[in-house]
Amino acid sequence: MADTPTRLWPAIELRVTQALPAAFPPAWNFDERVALVLDGLEATAVEQPADLTYRIYFSDAAARLTASAALAREFGGVCAVTLVDVADEGWLQKVQSTLGAIGVGRFVVAPPWDLPPDTPADEAPILIVIEPSMGFGTGHHESTRLCLLALETLDVRKRRVLDVGTGSGVLAIAAARLGAAHVLAIDVDPDAIASAHDNVLRNGVSGVVEVRRADLATAAADAVDVVLANLTAVMLMGHATVLSGLVVPGGSLVASGFTSDQASTLIGAFPELETADRRSENGWECVVFRRP
Repeated sequence: MADTPTRLWPAIELRVTQALPAAFPPAWNFDERVALVLDGLEATAVEQPADLTYRIYFSDAAARLTASAALAREFGGVCAVTLVDVADEGWLQKVQSTLGAIGVGRFVVAPPWDLPPDTPADEAPILIVIEPSMGFGTGHHESTRLCLLALETLDVRKRRVLDVGTGSGVLAIAAARLGAAHVLAIDVDPDAIASAHDNVLRNGVSGVVEVRRADLATAAADAVDVVLANLTAVMLMGHATVLSGLVVPGGSLVASGFTSDQASTLIGAFPELETADRRSENGWECVVFRRP
């Protein structure tokens, strides 16, 4: 039997080749600038093998081509933008295997190899076990943490929840753990859907969480009590009308995945909703909207 060909992942290597001009902030802020350029460009993961060198992965070559043009426009004077194909040798697992358990409010999000010790039931955190995979949302990114903190302030008991762009399923599982009656978790990425499905089973909430491959245009979802949308500023503003319409009167929309400098514009994109809560971490923002 012939060997199965190794899958190649389309990627971009972005490497600073010249001294940064005065217009660029210090190195730690350059990381943020790279993230802002990639916002909405369908990057699957970003690896930083060396200082001011980035390897950015994509699920398909078309998305990579669009992103390479945007990166060249922004950084062409100081960076080399190189298209590379990376053999799938478990690179994402290698990148994420160093991730340990993280506490977020009442939650502990943990990979299977770093589960917290047993504690008395009345002291035990709400445990969510996530296997690192193509789906984002391990709890280590600021936007995921902000969504988890916002979610635990809402009363989702016996409520209907929609998790848009579910990724690894961490927010959908969190809602189920908090007592939601039904959670619909949708995503357009088949790898994310597979990851979310596995994590839902792993956490024993398949009776509550339904995982479905769909986007907002095809999900045919009814309005619900809580919408979770940890996306990007571009996606949130582009789908603002649809997202607003999915929230029942008295319901909430938890929106994150955007930065502080984008917050005022993003809030303005949801005129039908009230801002009920707003929180930030390391320049990332989360807004809880409420429909009157």
